[in-house]
Amino acid sequence: AVYDDKEITSYAAVYDVLNQAFSDVTNDKHARIEVMEGVAYRLVNKAYLDRSMSINGSNIIIGEATANTDAQLWYLEASETAGSYYVKNKSKNSYAKAISRGAELYGNAATTANAVTYRLADMGGGLWTLTNGQSMHCSSSQSYQVVGWDASAAASQWYITSVESDQTAEALYNLQVLIERTEALIDEVGTVDASG
Repeated sequence: AVYDDKEITSYAAVYDVLNQAFSDVTNDKHARIEVMEGVAYRLVNKAYLDRSMSINGSNIIIGEATANTDAQLWYLEASETAGSYYVKNKSKNSYAKAISRGAELYGNAATTANAVTYRLADMGGGLWTLTNGQSMHCSSSQSYQVVGWDASAAASQWYITSVESDQTAEALYNLQVLIERTEALIDEVGTVDASG
């Protein structure tokens, strides 16, 4: 947490910490993710920042990042289970199927009946994993195909950014993060000497 420092001894210092936290939130483009229906996202791999998740024929691969190419745009459609999503490619209008360890991931499930859901997990620092038993992983040894692997691996973690920026949603999310950090700060203020 931002406010673990027990050395904060005055309200001026509390303000400085809060002000810095606000700046950190508003300046970190990867910190702003709120999955919204109908919004396309780009998934950039942590281990290969010049590559984003793409679809090539029926294979889901990590292609060299190309701005707003439909093959590299994805919708995260909410499932019946909170925190789990169907992963749908914009160009193919098809869903990712199940993934298994080390095996290439094939897309092209025409409907959600033939697709599976992936749990979206926040790894911190603007990074996310997409997991269905195994996590979506960029395998450089398999021509950058997406395969199943451990969530802890750098190549299994993704920066997810909206390509259809909604400034209102972004502002609301920033406000929510700031409120959460303010609540943490208020908890700490209880231990601050009011005379400072």
